[in-house]
Amino acid sequence: MSRKLTSFDNTSNKIKRTRSRLSINQSIYDNLTGIYPSTASAGNTSDGEGEDPNQDTGEGEGAFVIKVNGVSPTSSSDGVIVPSSSFTISVTKGNFSLTHERAIAVGNSAPYSKTIGPHELKQFQTYTADFTVGDGFKDYIIYGVVVAKNEKVQGYSKITGIVNSRGGNPSYNTGIVVADVTDSSQDNKYYKDWTFVSTDNPVYMFMIGTVRATKNGSLRRAYVNQILAGTANVGDNLIDPDDDDEFSFKIVDTGNGSVRVLSGGVNTEIATEIELSGKPTQVWLKVNFSEDEVTSAQVVTESGTRSESEDYVLIGQITWDGDSPSIAQGIKGSLSVASCGKTHAWGTLYL
Repeated sequence: MSRKLTSFDNTSNKIKRTRSRLSINQSIYDNLTGIYPSTASAGNTSDGEGEDPNQDTGEGEGAFVIKVNGVSPTSSSDGVIVPSSSFTISVTKGNFSLTHERAIAVGNSAPYSKTIGPHELKQFQTYTADFTVGDGFKDYIIYGVVVAKNEKVQGYSKITGIVNSRGGNPSYNTGIVVADVTDSSQDNKYYKDWTFVSTDNPVYMFMIGTVRATKNGSLRRAYVNQILAGTANVGDNLIDPDDDDEFSFKIVDTGNGSVRVLSGGVNTEIATEIELSGKPTQVWLKVNFSEDEVTSAQVVTESGTRSESEDYVLIGQITWDGDSPSIAQGIKGSLSVASCGKTHAWGTLYL
């Protein structure tokens, strides 16, 4: 298999792309086109039975290795033959580290360490995937989630460690996630890099790979696109949690018992700046679609039903003490979204 890997330079802490990398910020389906077939091909067998001669049946115990039914495939042309209507997706454990001169402070007193980790990430449980009812394909994403701890150190907000979970809505757990891309539940949403950066528990996510399950009659195959292999070290792209500059979709205290949400973009559409009265406890971004294209974006205070023509992203949550709001910012920056029917894949573009 010609794997599409992202390697990490441990000396400079800069991500070094060695081959083409799938970006969730671009259209996930555009990027998967050409990597995977849309339906299973006969390949080296006509009945879906027997061992694929291009399949590596070794243990594949490297870091963050994706396995289908317990094996790590090495052929992108033939994939893994799956004789039943379901299969398992598992991922080997791997280490994650954070390094940043200004944003991290680890230790009881100065001089503080500027690196957190390596912290071991594990898959929560083996994931059972399935195929479409008729001929076609289903896509699954595999990504790492790291929940950090944000505290004041000498008067400044610093990341001081990695914790097991982040409560609230949405909630996240530190570990490896496998999700059906058509799953619209908020807890399974993938955001590239950092989100909830201004809260006590900012969350960092990184893509490990994708799996496409294809079906053509009785023939079923699973194809793996391994994006990351090896230890994940994050450095220069770490957002400083004490950055108080204005950014898209920032929730701002007006000082008069209301909040203001700064304007932000979604693809080519702009959600205009708006002041929200009535002490809302949640702020959402509502986006409408037509033929998989974004047609409008607006800030609202309630979530609605997700569908082919509509989706919602949590901008932030607010608790009130009289006229004083305590703001837990969710997204930070304008967004991109790739839409295919009911599937809407989100990513941060810029601040």
